[in-house]
Amino acid sequence: MDFLINDGTLSLPLSAACSRILLNLGLTERALDSIIVPDGIIVKNFIQDLSIYIRASDIIVTRGGHGTLMEASALGSPIIATNMNDPYWRLEELYNIRRLKFIGNVTFIPASDFSPDRLARSIVKLLMNDTIREEMIKAGLSIPTDGRQKAAELIYRFLKGEVN
Repeated sequence: MDFLINDGTLSLPLSAACSRILLNLGLTERALDSIIVPDGIIVKNFIQDLSIYIRASDIIVTRGGHGTLMEASALGSPIIATNMNDPYWRLEELYNIRRLKFIGNVTFIPASDFSPDRLARSIVKLLMNDTIREEMIKAGLSIPTDGRQKAAELIYRFLKGEVN
């Protein structure tokens, strides 16, 4: 399975080609038009209900955007993340990635080191090593997902005068 990403060729061995990988790099429509994708692979610029695709994937490859990282983590997906060199997004993406890398469910490829070969090696490493993948899944699932409920309860208690 060979396909073009970011002006490079990404080659994966047959075992990786049989896996489900979600590639979410926030590419523009123009960049999407330039990607050569084999039959059977769907490329979308924006996904309305990302969780459906995350649940159906063995590995998530994404930039360091907060939404995709948090959703993939909450669903226990192993993540390979990169950041952009764009100064506008660089700090936020690095912060998001480092938080999850500390927890243990992200493999980070800095933009300065990103290449199709490095990405392919990272994907293969995760697909071929059940122990690493299982540890990443466990780390992601350890992140609390009840923040909305806790915030609502705290606001309710504050409004009732129970909390200062």
